[in-house]
Amino acid sequence: MSTKMRIVDDAPIVVVTYLDPIAVPGDADDALAAGTELKNRTGGKICRILDFSQVNLNFGDMVVGMSYERGKAGGVYDEDVYNIFVGTDEWVKLGVESLGSQEQYKGAQVNGLFTSEAEAIEAARALLNAS
Repeated sequence: MSTKMRIVDDAPIVVVTYLDPIAVPGDADDALAAGTELKNRTGGKICRILDFSQVNLNFGDMVVGMSYERGKAGGVYDEDVYNIFVGTDEWVKLGVESLGSQEQYKGAQVNGLFTSEAEAIEAARALLNAS
């Protein structure tokens, strides 16, 4: 497993931190499970923060990961899940931009890209409070 997961104590927010070496689609399964578990436990909208700041992402992993979650609960296509991304890598930026704008990813719930986990958690709290 190339992920670390934690629930933010006082909110329905799960932080999934990807670690090298990234293993797609296995790591995506871990992230989906974390989202689904939290959603089932809380019974409402949740926020999933996907932190790619500690991995060296490549184009192939990015494309597989973006397509892999389609139709699966707890992921970027789940209407009850806000998805916030963390990272500064160009592949992360391109992936988030593509998920939010390209026709083949229509329906993806993309709620922002931040450079730090702290900023992402703050944005997640704001999203949840507004819903």
